[in-house]
Parts: sequence; structure tokens; C-alpha cells
Amino acid sequence: MISEYTATKLCRSRPLLEILQSLDYVAWWHISSYFNPANFFGNMQNVFQAFQPEANLLCFHKETAADLVGFPQVTGLDDDWRKAIARC
Repeated sequence: MISEYTATKLCRSRPLLEILQSLDYVAWWHISSYFNPANFFGNMQNVFQAFQPEANLLCFHKETAADLVGFPQVTGLDDDWRKAIARC
């Protein structure tokens, strides 16, 4: 089974990771920007800067042979999207 969870709020990362760990899931961070400089209108002003980024967890049961290239794997219960960005 594959699951995806939003984990943008730092205060919610640990409780979510605890639940996933208890269910024997492993997770990777999917972190993306709301702003696309190649947007339809060609607007170069990033009005979403204060709301950056969108952080989600892509989760697989540990029995699934998943290895997501280009996505930082969650390293532990204290991990969050900021730490994941720093590792990249």
C-alpha cells in the first residue's frame, strides 16, 4: 500500500512519523514549491514565498521494495522537511 500525507507543519511531523513507524511504514519527503517561474503569465514575482514549501510524505509498507531516487528518506522520528532540505 502506498500512502501520501501532508507534513508541512513542523509540529505535526513527529506524531505522524510515530504512527507510520508503528504501522511498519517507511517514508520519503516530497518537497515542492508552489511557485513556478515558468508560469502561464510569466510572472516572476513569487507571491507564495511566505507559504513555502509544500511538504508531503510518500509512504510505503516496509515489505514493499521501494527506493525513491531524488526524494530524501525520513531518517527518524525527529526528522522534518527542513532537515530533509538541509541534507540535499
